[in-house]
Amino acid sequence: PLSLRDRELVIDRTTARCGCEYEYGVHIAGFADKAGIDEAQQLALVHGRPDDPVWSAREAVLIASVDAL
Repeated sequence: PLSLRDRELVIDRTTARCGCEYEYGVHIAGFADKAGIDEAQQLALVHGRPDDPVWSAREAVLIASVDAL
């Protein structure tokens, strides 16, 4: 199972890459603080790359996996 943070990173990256602004906004507003996703990471979810320094090695794999799909 994915942790709350991992789940939100996958959902947020997916919605950002698919251009689902409303769903992205709902998840950021509702879960970003609980999942510990800060402003720099929110920006990286929309405009960044998996190898951005804001991600741990595990998170970079999650981001890259979403991008591959």
